[in-house]
Amino acid sequence: MKLSWVNPALSLQESQIEGTGYTTTSPVKKDEILIVQSGQCIHISEIDSQSKAPEWYTGFQIETSVYYYPHTIEEKPLLEGIFRINHSCEPNAGFSGQITLVAMRDIAVGEEITYDYAMTDIETALEAPWTPEQCLCKKESCRSLITGDDWKIPELQIRYAGYFSAHVTKAINDNLLNARL
Repeated sequence: MKLSWVNPALSLQESQIEGTGYTTTSPVKKDEILIVQSGQCIHISEIDSQSKAPEWYTGFQIETSVYYYPHTIEEKPLLEGIFRINHSCEPNAGFSGQITLVAMRDIAVGEEITYDYAMTDIETALEAPWTPEQCLCKKESCRSLITGDDWKIPELQIRYAGYFSAHVTKAINDNLLNARL
């Protein structure tokens, strides 16, 4: 069973960052659709009430408190689509809307597809506290840690303008509005 549409120019291969990831097998143009993600839509309160193994909590945030999971609460994860895209502090992909990953620039054959988790992840008071995650991208601009507050970094807001997931764009705009009041 597939949960997502993946551009045929992508192939699942061993990642230079961690595990496996999608790599291009033919050139991809800027703003070309890479992945359209689907999954089980679950509110964070349902997830935090479960006692599951840590790998079970792999979710893709689509709203402030709502995530797509690669499974239902009762099932084993089916990790594909977005769930196979690694984080990078120098990504080549971003978002158009909530669930569509697109190329931020032309991508050459052999490049691994990555996005910055700051484009989708917001820590909220409604969920269990996040543990910062060690960044493994090894890029020159690496932040070393990935947190649920990285979307608040002004440099990232400028660099990724137009490629944040819709709920993060709303949070950035609300944050800017509240700062002006």
